Amino acid sequence: KLERFLMNNTLHNLNVFIYAYTTAREQVGLPARPVLNADGQLIHDKPEPLEQPLAPQIKARENHFLERYFELDELFWQGMDAIVSNDQEATAFRRRVFILKRFYGLNATQISKQVGKWGKVITEEVGTAQVAFCQPLGILE
Repeated sequence: KLERFLMNNTLHNLNVFIYAYTTAREQVGLPARPVLNADGQLIHDKPEPLEQPLAPQIKARENHFLERYFELDELFWQGMDAIVSNDQEATAFRRRVFILKRFYGLNATQISKQVGKWGKVITEEVGTAQVAFCQPLGILE
């Protein structure tokens, strides 16, 4: 029971992080969810600088949003860098299924259709990736 409770706390913490990160991405003009290219690889996108002159109050708010985004983006990439496997292809696969599950909200069947692998492998890879992602963020319980 304790292990299940701790995993539920970890998932709660992960969901809180994901909500904060996706909100921060939107606040700086990026798509809420991290972007995957056609090969399923993450694209490291950055917010575009604002071109028009801003009133001091708006500039301060924009700077606050940017600072928050960069803090959370740094944590996101620390988590992604922690998701590794025995080779580059397996690492990319594990990262992709994690993003599809946790950021895109797809279930195992939907992920299977996108990645071409079936069965428990999806669930196991997502579980392994979640633990690895949460570790460097300090949200693993």
